[in-house]
Amino acid sequence: MSDRTDAEPTRWANPYSDLQRLLRIALRDGTRRTNGCITKPAFMDCALPGASDKAEKMALRLFTARADDTLEWKPELVSKEVVLDRLNGSTAFDTQRLLRLWQDSRQLSRRTPFPFLAPAANTSQLVSRDSWSQAPVFGVDLLLRPPTTFSGDREDKELRNALKLGEEKFALVIHGTFDKGRLIDDDEYLARLVFGDAFSIPKIVSLMGPTIRGCEQTMRAPLIAGDARGAVDAALPLLNDFARQAAAAFVN
Repeated sequence: MSDRTDAEPTRWANPYSDLQRLLRIALRDGTRRTNGCITKPAFMDCALPGASDKAEKMALRLFTARADDTLEWKPELVSKEVVLDRLNGSTAFDTQRLLRLWQDSRQLSRRTPFPFLAPAANTSQLVSRDSWSQAPVFGVDLLLRPPTTFSGDREDKELRNALKLGEEKFALVIHGTFDKGRLIDDDEYLARLVFGDAFSIPKIVSLMGPTIRGCEQTMRAPLIAGDARGAVDAALPLLNDFARQAAAAFVN
């Protein structure tokens, strides 16, 4: 009988899993889409003369009031047919005007400040660069990792996490040393972009340096303070701009 045993492969565990979880929650919240929002005066402008009371009552069936005093279409109102069904033949409105208002508010650029991004795990929200009907929406992730070393500089056999992304997804990877959820501000802190195969074209690769430097600079202070949401809020405009320019590069 052989004395040889085959050990189970070791699974890599993120030492910063708690902060990583908070970053992903902030990413999800920061890229959240509304169902389309309008102001109450814009809605009331669609009411016919003398029908303001009926319009007020209908608003309860069409909208959810938001903290910023805007009105968000109910979650189920995602097509003209459903909106018309909810109106149920009401004579209180200029129906075509109301439908135009609904259609305008449903444009993706009006439902989120970051229309070119969605969390990488939310595959239903992603739109391919090959779409003829919509602008692309790329999957993005934010990852925390320990200080990085390059394989040529290592003599150990320590397990390294192999990051694999879908073709039209990318990730901002933050390397650093964290203690109790706070970044230690030293020379180990750096950011890098990891991307799927679709992004491997010169026009897009040239955008990566400025994006990485911008994210490093704007995220540093929030990460030192242990503010995961602040770090994500700082990075999202830069990542959305990168995605916007990448979308243009595919067209050109």
